[in-house]
Amino acid sequence: MSSSPVANVDAPDPTTAPSQLAAQWSTLVALIVPQKWAYLGLSLALTILALLPLFGPVLIGEVVDRAIAGASPSELINLALI
Repeated sequence: MSSSPVANVDAPDPTTAPSQLAAQWSTLVALIVPQKWAYLGLSLALTILALLPLFGPVLIGEVVDRAIAGASPSELINLALI
């Protein structure tokens, strides 16, 4: 006699799943709310750090475009120091 390893697993009851999901969300909210400013600061820092590498190529492109257009060396130096 061979039996499937999942033969004894019952399918989730669809009538209890929404209440369990609501309980999980309320637990998550209860854990996050006291630390909301820390999570907000962390989210902001991560967003800035994710966007920061994109700033370099944009700045270099701006310097090159202005150099091609004939900008003065002092203007290019000021832009490069940003």
